[in-house]
Amino acid sequence: MSKARIKRSTRDILPDTVLGNLMDLESVRRITTIIYGRSMTGKTLLTIYEAARLAKLYGGGVLVYTSEPNYVVQSTYNAIKGILEAFKVKYEIKFEESAEKLSMELFKLTRELKDDRESFLADEKDINKWTPLWRVVVVDSLGSLAASEEDHMSYFMRRYARSRSSSITPVLARVVRNVSRFAAEAYGWGFAIAHASSTAGTGLYEGLVEYKPSFTEKAIHYSGSLVWLASPKDFPENVKSKVVKMGKRLKDVKMAVLVMHRTGGVGKGIVFEFREENSGDTKYPKPNPLFSVEYQHEEEEMI
Repeated sequence: MSKARIKRSTRDILPDTVLGNLMDLESVRRITTIIYGRSMTGKTLLTIYEAARLAKLYGGGVLVYTSEPNYVVQSTYNAIKGILEAFKVKYEIKFEESAEKLSMELFKLTRELKDDRESFLADEKDINKWTPLWRVVVVDSLGSLAASEEDHMSYFMRRYARSRSSSITPVLARVVRNVSRFAAEAYGWGFAIAHASSTAGTGLYEGLVEYKPSFTEKAIHYSGSLVWLASPKDFPENVKSKVVKMGKRLKDVKMAVLVMHRTGGVGKGIVFEFREENSGDTKYPKPNPLFSVEYQHEEEEMI
């Protein structure tokens, strides 16, 4: 079982961003961050909020590709739309369930972005003055794309897990690679949401947590960071106790943990809750950080 140390001081917590508390977001600019977790842990809402915030700060829009059926649920769609409209950024939500078609569209858009940037730089030398049409791209989700790919497999391939995985993981890796290429040309950020599977019986994933991202073995190579989104069921006992002592209901609280990062800092976690905010007539869920934790690495525990 994973263990976490609760940090005594919360003075260093930034009020408006969960991911910004986990890492320097400039360190994952021009590459993809993969956010994974079990169902209904708030992966979509957290990702959309962070994407909209970055687009507002740096200019440009948010482009969302989804293959998730929950986008047609009115309450979910209203929450997503509410976040994007609260930040007053340009956005577009596109439904695409084919990983191959998505990869090709991202490739085409990346080429268009590159041409636009090079045309701008022909007259203006300061890249910071360039505002791309899209600053942030979100893919929601790799797990749903994997399910769509599986639907088109033969009975034999679906029957054998090894064949299934070896066919799906390269396709998803191309998606993440093209998200990172897009983010690089946009001088922006890429996000890909993934499902999670238990590591029960095989030890902690990366020596830290009990869940690993599904079908992402190759995709991780093209990402800059990996964030696990945990529900209260997955919290260490001392973290649960801290939440209760704060007068919060466990079911209303989530936790984001930095599992991988190219420049270090893994193991840091932020416990947060979604609060309903108003922006004019628009209501939207805002992730509000509560306190930070530090996950203890399995190898450190053994020393």
